[in-house]
Amino acid sequence: INAEYGEYNPVGETEMVDMTWENDELEVIFKIGTKPEIELKDLSKIKVNKMVHDVTDEEVSEEIERTLEREGNWEDVDGKATKDSKLIVDVISLDKDGNPVDGEEDVDQVIDLRQDGAKDFLKSLKGKSAGDVVDMELGEGDEKDRFRVTIKKVQKLNKAEMSEEFISKNSNGEAKTEDEFKSYIKSQMQKYYDQTSEDLFKNEVVEALVDAHKVDVPEVFLEQVLN
Repeated sequence: INAEYGEYNPVGETEMVDMTWENDELEVIFKIGTKPEIELKDLSKIKVNKMVHDVTDEEVSEEIERTLEREGNWEDVDGKATKDSKLIVDVISLDKDGNPVDGEEDVDQVIDLRQDGAKDFLKSLKGKSAGDVVDMELGEGDEKDRFRVTIKKVQKLNKAEMSEEFISKNSNGEAKTEDEFKSYIKSQMQKYYDQTSEDLFKNEVVEALVDAHKVDVPEVFLEQVLN
């Protein structure tokens, strides 16, 4: 079978539309997509924005603080819950009369009162201690959820220390001192922002070029993409 495209520049996969056998010769007809001709616009008139961000010392400090917290550990305490506490609780749903609903209990649930999503829990559970039971309502009108929270543990976070071991572990051995660690974190963050900026810029360029040029997509190619 000889495939002669001549002046055509095929794109995508070919689609067989007919096949005949006559006089000991096989004839197959294919549908092919060809690259459309595009008249290139004046690129000097196409504008594309690129994000530029220089990492600040404040951002570095915030990232180091998050790392110290992440590498820390939680300890059970006898005191009252604060905005920085984590709670281990049992939760059971209540009906409209305030009675527990059988089969709708979740045990050993974790509530981190530091999280934005825990604001309602913070209002009701701040100042409570292990063993306290609190009935709560979330939502409004007919959409209210009623449940009972039994606090089993109140925990506080012990952040990791800025030790040589911590610095080495979190810098892949590239830093030894606190200043070197800060420089390492800053360089890693800058690499991330630079790469993200470059990726976004490439996408913006592609979108700008597509918007500036009308392209007739070959039917056979479009069918392959959609299917």
